[in-house]
Amino acid sequence: MSASEKVLEFLKADDFVLIKGSQGMRMEKITEKILANTQNSENLLCRQSKQWRNIPFVKP
Repeated sequence: MSASEKVLEFLKADDFVLIKGSQGMRMEKITEKILANTQNSENLLCRQSKQWRNIPFVKP
């Protein structure tokens, strides 16, 4: 199960979530998946350029 799937199991409408993680962990990808309106993710999240999004996650 992915991190975003696990979080979505217990989130309720109007919940406020703080997400902390390193750039290397690509936390913005998890954040994008739990947004209520994913259509607006490009405007709400940092590091959304095509170049950044194409950098693969590499396990430490």
